[in-house]
Amino acid sequence: MIRRGTAAGTPGPGDTRGQERERLFRFSVSALLRPLARLPGVGIASFITVGVILLVAVIGPMFTPYDPIKQDFGALLAPPSAEHWFGTDQLGRDVFSRVVTGARISLLIGVAAVALAVTIGTVLGLLAGFLGGWVDTVIMRVTDLFLAFPALILAMAVSAALGPNLVNVLIAVGAAWWPEYARLARSIGIVERHVQYVDAARGLGVRTVPILATHVFPAAVPPLLVKATMDVGIAIVYVAGLSFIGLGVQPPTPEWGLMISDGRIYMQSAWWIATFPSLAILITGFTFNLTGESLRDVLDPRHQTRRRGTNAATKLI
Repeated sequence: MIRRGTAAGTPGPGDTRGQERERLFRFSVSALLRPLARLPGVGIASFITVGVILLVAVIGPMFTPYDPIKQDFGALLAPPSAEHWFGTDQLGRDVFSRVVTGARISLLIGVAAVALAVTIGTVLGLLAGFLGGWVDTVIMRVTDLFLAFPALILAMAVSAALGPNLVNVLIAVGAAWWPEYARLARSIGIVERHVQYVDAARGLGVRTVPILATHVFPAAVPPLLVKATMDVGIAIVYVAGLSFIGLGVQPPTPEWGLMISDGRIYMQSAWWIATFPSLAILITGFTFNLTGESLRDVLDPRHQTRRRGTNAATKLI
């Protein structure tokens, strides 16, 4: 028995659907990679560095030469050497293994905290800006209440109230940052609720939630993605700060801020204990911030135009 469409060389219904899915997949991939192709050399280098950092965080702990929490009292405060690349701490633990393992913990908390803040802030902000009225008033007054406190102080208060552990520090940082995303999403919702395609969707009887999901939210993705990328590095600094003062991750978990706290009293005799996790925080934060700047240049043509105009004016001066 010959299947329909195959004998004459024409695709059948199943083949047509497969080709359509393949075409949509190729279009999606090209749409994703096309903006990245316009990145400058610094942007490409920052993306590669972020990829390396994420790779180290994911698979690095599986290849560390020592157990990051195992104590070796025969190698206390050993300086960097071929045996211990970053030296050992006051309990004989290998600093290199702890820095690599701490990358997973610090990045996990930083990314998860930003994701929590983005989710809460985007939902509330889009609802406030798109619906307006009393919904906007209530959400924005709550947002103003959170914005009245400095983000780090608020994170410290929430972490102290909930108790110092891995999950609570994530909640604390996310609770301190969601108002910024709510403000940004609200401004986008106010603009999008007056555009023509939203009015057309309303005229066709489309409900509010589908309009927000299919029309308004895609317009909010580029600025939110840029801000979230830049905030990951800052979130890692916040997490390290909370751990430094004892309100974050608790010993013996290898976390960068906790390692700096343990090594600060040995700076004159064993500088490597606090120096290498500090460099890890510095490099990670700087790289994510640079990546966010590069994304903004690609995803926001207006910013790129303003930058070119500023550079041209500077040359004329």
